[in-house]
Amino acid sequence: MEQTFGQKAVSVVVTQGLENTQVDKVTEVKTTFAKIIDTVNDIEVKSYLGNTLKGMAIRACIEASSMVVRIIVHKE
Repeated sequence: MEQTFGQKAVSVVVTQGLENTQVDKVTEVKTTFAKIIDTVNDIEVKSYLGNTLKGMAIRACIEASSMVVRIIVHKE
């Protein structure tokens, strides 16, 4: 099955070196952010400003996804 733009953006498939509970949480977070990215990506904009805001929103989601995953897998 072909991955959506959002799934590719946040790298949905991640399981190496994680405990089962972490895998579930990471998958849930990445899937949620992938859906948000796909929603933003599907919005049609015609202006330069609209495209800029759309790109900024997608990049912010990718960064947020990464930070949340880092919190989940962080070891004290």
